[in-house]
Amino acid sequence: DVQHLLQFGTMEQQYALVRILERRMEIIGSSPSGGDVIAAAMIHAADIDRVWIARAAIQHPSVLLNLGHGRHGHDAVARMLSVLGGREREETYRVMEASLAELNTSKYGRRLAAHVAATR
Repeated sequence: DVQHLLQFGTMEQQYALVRILERRMEIIGSSPSGGDVIAAAMIHAADIDRVWIARAAIQHPSVLLNLGHGRHGHDAVARMLSVLGGREREETYRVMEASLAELNTSKYGRRLAAHVAATR
């Protein structure tokens, strides 16, 4: 499966999968199992690829919110916040802070909301 390739695949396979995630972030990030895939990428991809994944995700605030409610997706968003810098990081925090009420409607959303508050 995709998570297995992200963890154990060759650098070329990982590179190809990350490029697909970037191009299809809105679709993958909105799917029920997308959070698992994106979380695996945020753990196993190369450092620079994690930044590109995060940049792709922040282009779609609805994806960030969807991920924020998921078992693995909320960790992926937290990792995105840690790899982004400057303006991108600030904008992502603004999106998350504006969505705290929505995040607080789910177990994992509350965890992400607490993370956002603690790391701001």
